[in-house]
Amino acid sequence: VRAAKGVYGRSGHIHRFRVGPRRISTVDVRRHRMTVEENGVTVRTTPISAGKGGKRAFTTTSGIHLAMGKSDPIIMTSRWMGVTDPKDPRYYKKRVRHAVQISATGEYVHGAPWSVESQGRENVSHGCVNASPAFAEWFYARSLRGDIVNVTGTDRPLEPFNGWGYWQIPWERWVQGSALDRPVKPRSDRPRR
Repeated sequence: VRAAKGVYGRSGHIHRFRVGPRRISTVDVRRHRMTVEENGVTVRTTPISAGKGGKRAFTTTSGIHLAMGKSDPIIMTSRWMGVTDPKDPRYYKKRVRHAVQISATGEYVHGAPWSVESQGRENVSHGCVNASPAFAEWFYARSLRGDIVNVTGTDRPLEPFNGWGYWQIPWERWVQGSALDRPVKPRSDRPRR
């Protein structure tokens, strides 16, 4: 902050803010369950249905996702897979309620009344985490940007740049990109003294 000509920063400035609870949700794709913890206490567990697999595009990504935003409703279509003809049996255009986005490529935790019978038993989605309308509404109301949604149990890892942050990069690899971790090599073209 510019305080005066050529002066940046000031002492004695206080700014207060609050952070939300430590909310970590775990989606176990193999067990078809989602567990929500707040400040280390389990507050809710629910059956879910995740990506049906069969091909990479339909496999929910495993890894640490962050809640990126929310939409209620959102229109989801098959355009992402190149299907735009309503006569194509793969075509869909759905108005989806209580959707919490967890990846940049369009994975959400959302209400899915059409898959309630599969939730807790099998994975039938195109990659999103399907939940009952009641759970999705509850989760949507509580979710804040940056909340962790840790998905486990698939063979498709979340790419490091598919969301916010780089939680998928191991710390040892992350610091390799740091200027602090690299020794400075003397340049041979410098005059020596």
